[in-house]
Amino acid sequence: MQMTEIVNIKPYSKVENRQFDVCEIVISKKDFKKEDYKSNRITFVFENCDFNKVIVKNSEIIDFKDISIRFKYSLVRDIQIEEIKSTNFIIIFQFDSHRKYK
Repeated sequence: MQMTEIVNIKPYSKVENRQFDVCEIVISKKDFKKEDYKSNRITFVFENCDFNKVIVKNSEIIDFKDISIRFKYSLVRDIQIEEIKSTNFIIIFQFDSHRKYK
């Protein structure tokens, strides 16, 4: 049985060096209430992480210029976009061609 971990990360934060069976990324309005937009910055970063499955949920319209998730040097075996209500939503996968992944 797969273990689901719900991740409510704050804007402009980074999760590093983690291993997830099932990771549910929940992006909600409340996380952006006291956050100012920062030009040319990625909103959420997962770096050097290992995911069996990622589920992305954004069930509210968030008034924010850009919302982005970057999977940097991370292995994502399966991704499911359950719902995205906000506009200007970007998902980025960044890899290093010289690096070995599992």
